[in-house]
Amino acid sequence: MRMVMLNELMGWDGFFATMPYGDYWRTHRRLFTRHFDVDPTMNHHPMQTRAVHALLQDLLDAPNLWADHLSLATGKLLMDATYGIDVKSKDDKYITAPEESIKGLVKALTPGTFLAEGFPILKHIPSWVPGAGFQKFALKEKAIATRVFDDPFAALKKDIAEEAARPSFGLRCLQEVDSSRDAAYQNRVIRNATGSVYFAGTNTTVSALSTFILAMVLYPEAQAKARAEIDSVLGEGQLPTFADESSLPYLSAVVSEVLRWEVVAPFAIPHLSTEEDNYNSYTIPKGTLVIPNTWAVLNDEKTYPNPSKFNPERFLKDGNYDSLVQDPMAAAFGYGRRICPARHFAREFLWFSAGSILAAFNIDALLDARGERVLPRKDYGSGGTRTPKPFECMITPRSATIVDAIQGLSNNP
Repeated sequence: MRMVMLNELMGWDGFFATMPYGDYWRTHRRLFTRHFDVDPTMNHHPMQTRAVHALLQDLLDAPNLWADHLSLATGKLLMDATYGIDVKSKDDKYITAPEESIKGLVKALTPGTFLAEGFPILKHIPSWVPGAGFQKFALKEKAIATRVFDDPFAALKKDIAEEAARPSFGLRCLQEVDSSRDAAYQNRVIRNATGSVYFAGTNTTVSALSTFILAMVLYPEAQAKARAEIDSVLGEGQLPTFADESSLPYLSAVVSEVLRWEVVAPFAIPHLSTEEDNYNSYTIPKGTLVIPNTWAVLNDEKTYPNPSKFNPERFLKDGNYDSLVQDPMAAAFGYGRRICPARHFAREFLWFSAGSILAAFNIDALLDARGERVLPRKDYGSGGTRTPKPFECMITPRSATIVDAIQGLSNNP
């Protein structure tokens, strides 16, 4: 599918999620498959552990800034896993550039915003012509896109040259470059792939973690059950590891319900039918733009009764995770060829973050002057990625023991 503004004017032609299907797209997909799908957690647990342990320390130091901490933890993980770059602050240039680009990206993807999408010839109009403001907009956004894709990739290559590069997706890809083939082409593909991993994962992961916090405030009974399970398996004052996942089915159910309850992306990336197809007696002609309605899939009452309620028990049977219930991952991370190649990585991080936060902290609503809970509204912003609008809550350490445990954490597990 041709995207004139995004791919031809704004410099996002290297973004894998919106790249047209073809040989070039398949080359990128093979990189993701080799490093994320074949072995979904290859070399990622140490990076995820570093990010979550830093998150716990930040929540202990300044719990009222929990939303900022979620953003920083996600950015730290993705920069570490993708480029081996250690981000220290939310004001780091590698964090701020993707944040800057979000609004422009969403605007370009919104149907009807720019005439150039319907009339591609308009892209040749100079920016000084009256009515060609879209050209100035595209030029500004292209500069940001260049920073998103090129700056961290250049930093990685500099680290490699100085023999200071840490293990990362980008490093592994560059180590596999075939010197007998076009090196510039291979570097371009790796530049695109690394930038796509970081950009695509940032907002979606922060949104899911924010929804988890909101759900724990609004449904304290689910929080209590998840914490009771953690304590019974690990003991109070202990933090989970990835090896504990199979022993914590309720926590896994909480994560599945977070992905389903308030889906991050209600509409998936548009697909273009490559041939005529039939679905439920409907004929879909070749060349049809198909936009999957993920919200409808994950709110189908036949599959998920009473879908508006946050109910982790829907994924459990006799205390065990019920594999017969449709996994929200089948929809929440996209479909077909366009399914998120790092979906296992993302779910692992969400599970480990949720389990660590619940093991360490109580999450509750604020109290009014009479000591009654003031529940936040379940209010989400609009756009391609849905995030809860800012709300306040109380996040407090569960015990002096857990405070000592957090303060003793190493950032280099």
